[in-house]
Amino acid sequence: MELTIIETSAYQDLKKQLSMLSVQMMDFQKKIAPRNTGQVTGCAGCVPGSQYFQKGTADLPG
Repeated sequence: MELTIIETSAYQDLKKQLSMLSVQMMDFQKKIAPRNTGQVTGCAGCVPGSQYFQKGTADLPG
């Protein structure tokens, strides 16, 4: 088992940096998260991406 001893001031500084990083991460997540506009896209029961499917008949052997 390894034991690490650090000074109180170093611990407090590390704790402060970790707290600041946490706040920065939350701000970053808010920037990159899609905004909820209340609009629904697509149609009920549709498969996501189905607008890219081509409709037609298939010639099956046999």
